[in-house]
Amino acid sequence: MNVHKSKGHSPRVILKSGHYVEYMDAIQEEKESMVNGIHLATFASSFHSILHCHDLLFQSARSLGPHPGRVHS
Repeated sequence: MNVHKSKGHSPRVILKSGHYVEYMDAIQEEKESMVNGIHLATFASSFHSILHCHDLLFQSARSLGPHPGRVHS
């Protein structure tokens, strides 16, 4: 990313396509793409945590022994 500063204006960025874009717009786009990535990562990790908790609950329930309502021989 090439940043060009001109007097009196916010710096402008030349994109790979060769177009000039206001620097703030470029930063905003960068932030949005980062936020989307973070949302995905957070979702993935929280989903993993939920599965992990479910496994722990299932294991602890098994270790408590048979269900009190069940008839077992």
